Amino acid sequence: MEHPQNFRTSHRLRDIHKARDLEIKREQETPRTIGRGLHRRHRTPSSNRYRLLGYCVVVLLILRPGHLRASTYDIRDNPPIHFFAALAKCETGWGKNQRARWTRNTPNYEGGLGIHRQTWNDYTRGDPRIPGRGGDATIAQQIEVAMRIARVGWYDVTRNRYVKPVGWYGWGCAKNSIGDPRGILRNGEKSKLYDPYNWTAYLG
Repeated sequence: MEHPQNFRTSHRLRDIHKARDLEIKREQETPRTIGRGLHRRHRTPSSNRYRLLGYCVVVLLILRPGHLRASTYDIRDNPPIHFFAALAKCETGWGKNQRARWTRNTPNYEGGLGIHRQTWNDYTRGDPRIPGRGGDATIAQQIEVAMRIARVGWYDVTRNRYVKPVGWYGWGCAKNSIGDPRGILRNGEKSKLYDPYNWTAYLG
């Protein structure tokens, strides 16, 4: 019969070996840790695949065609300042090297952009900031009215109606000479008198 002391010793050694085997098995099954300190995270290969898939979905949502169309810059909605300088020079700066007449008022046309008097009244009625005559308005105010006419429209509070924009080809010079802010004429050809990328030629 085995001595009781030897019996307890052998069982204690067997428990130690069993605990060591369990620890080794646990280390083999535990995924590799990423990071340092107490905030280490465990990542399995499957979680990495899901993370990569999530990144791909986000990229596809950002680059979807509809989003690209919505984020595309259109120069016709926000023309450069030299477009209005070229338009005014064509409308009221007759002759070579002539400057636009921004303070010009006639019985039919207003300001340097040559806006028809009735059109000026339609797109400024109810706005106390804008003078009644185009030639009395500042250049910035004349450009603001031109933007209403071409791209924005205007809500007439006195008549309680919305006045629709008519586009840049509402100006004869834009339609036949300098084109729209892209430099494109009504017939689709490129203007020879206006270059949207050469702003120095139209200022002054």
